Amino acid sequence: MYQDLSEIIHQPFNLRIRKLAYQHYSCLIQEIIDTNFRAKDAGRIQTRIKNQGNNLLTALLHDGVPLTNNAAERIIRPAVVVRKISGGSRSNEGAETFAVNMSIIQTIKMRNQLLIPTLQQLLLKGAAGKY
Repeated sequence: MYQDLSEIIHQPFNLRIRKLAYQHYSCLIQEIIDTNFRAKDAGRIQTRIKNQGNNLLTALLHDGVPLTNNAAERIIRPAVVVRKISGGSRSNEGAETFAVNMSIIQTIKMRNQLLIPTLQQLLLKGAAGKY
């Protein structure tokens, strides 16, 4: 199913065709949810599919939306590792500060900019009231 969906979303966007595919795969997902599986692993996968439902098909209806959120998960992984190692934040303010800082750092990385010089520029602009 993943391979089929991947092929569909890599074709030029046609909402009519995508809606038909959405309906078809919605039915297939419902069949998976309704099937009685004996194996524990199959049951766990079924539960995940049931919890996500048609959210798994969002990419069909919206042009440019990836089929998975793997890229987003890879981006936040460094922050999750730091949080686990440090035991988390001691306050909501600390958690918010950490989240903002990680967002800025990840944005700089995604833009392929140098970290320190870019942070210096941002701080100077902020001090000058340009942000």
